[in-house]
Amino acid sequence: MSRPFYVYPRNNGIFYAELIDQHGSRVWRSTRSRDKTEAAAIIGGWLKEGVPVAMGKAKKPLKEALQYKQVLKYLNDGDIEEAQALEMVNALKNRGLVSIGISQGKKGQQGLIDFLYDFWDYEKSVYLEDRRAHGKTITKRTCQQSKNGINAYWKPYFENKTILQITKQELRAFGLELSKRLAGKTVNNILHIGNRALRWAHSEKMIPENITEGIGGFVGGGKKRDILTEGEIKNLFQKENWNDQMAYSASMLAYTTGLRNGEIRALRKINIGDKAFNIDGEIVYLLQIKNSWNDVDGLKLPKNNEEGTVYLLPEIRDKLFALLAENPYTDIETNERFIFWGLNKDRPCGGQRLLKGLHYAIDKAGIELKDRKIDLHSFRHANGTKLYKETGDIRKVAKSLRHKSLKMTEHYTDHSDDDEVAAMGASVAGKFSNILNFPAVKGA
Repeated sequence: MSRPFYVYPRNNGIFYAELIDQHGSRVWRSTRSRDKTEAAAIIGGWLKEGVPVAMGKAKKPLKEALQYKQVLKYLNDGDIEEAQALEMVNALKNRGLVSIGISQGKKGQQGLIDFLYDFWDYEKSVYLEDRRAHGKTITKRTCQQSKNGINAYWKPYFENKTILQITKQELRAFGLELSKRLAGKTVNNILHIGNRALRWAHSEKMIPENITEGIGGFVGGGKKRDILTEGEIKNLFQKENWNDQMAYSASMLAYTTGLRNGEIRALRKINIGDKAFNIDGEIVYLLQIKNSWNDVDGLKLPKNNEEGTVYLLPEIRDKLFALLAENPYTDIETNERFIFWGLNKDRPCGGQRLLKGLHYAIDKAGIELKDRKIDLHSFRHANGTKLYKETGDIRKVAKSLRHKSLKMTEHYTDHSDDDEVAAMGASVAGKFSNILNFPAVKGA
């Protein structure tokens, strides 16, 4: 068996001990003595009472004092799996001994672009699977648009980088480079594709730092959506201005109900309520919003994954039934036929058809747009403005438009009941009728 310690002087004259355990692990300590005999006595005491861990610290038995040497030997020579290594470093972090980040090394070596493709893969993404399990979704259209953004912008800039190699400085530089040639809103959308994925990579311990933290957005760009004035709307909806009855009906529906474009295109007969509500002499119906439509996902849940109910004026209801009667796909069950039908029986009309019809009418009515952005969604904004002007109740307006923010207010209900929705429609029915040149429809 080898000696348990050696004693030797250093240049300052102080004697040091080299302590050795039965496994051959070694640790060095100063005796703080310039006398060899005294130093040997001190070392002998350590072997009996314990070895000082550091200056002013409690003593430990030699076996414990040398354990970290064995740990280092195991780290250097042992067969350690990635998960075990993470546990070790986490233990040090939890004791406040280290503040460095931790990452799953092998996963962190994945190429950034391949990682982004995987992250936005609708069918295979672990992130998207987790969101679906918690009742949240990202549409196929969003995934496809994100992959397009990866190909057009992220890949040319970061093609040969791994996830671990990306720095916060590079992300900032990437954003600044994009801002030299693209509008601020567009830059933010492009950055969101990668930043969202990198934040998730950090939460999954794939990278040691959330490098997206503190990366600010860019301002400017993108036309602000405008609304037409009431006078312009009254002029616009003169029947002679329209060459497409489908666009005409869709625009009226958007203005009077605040429906989104995709929600309008997704409408089928099954959505139209049969019950008439007579409130203070005003007749209104209800429209059930069960789906929305986009050309990638097809029929899907409405925005925020919530179905809803809106009021429906009798005149608009008649127009929807008139369109439904023209649907040529009689082999489809009546309730399932699209009201705004298209060239294929299982798809509604294209969004561009409705927009083109609207702009034809705007031009025919002589309405000057200049730099204003007017589309079907503009009528949703106009609807909210009109409702608030007439009712003065922002709570009712929020319910009518089915805003997500409604759920954040504890003293409001999550869903509007039929009577309240109908009452909202009745309170403004006459106002809409005057603007749209409808004859008054009163209850018996």
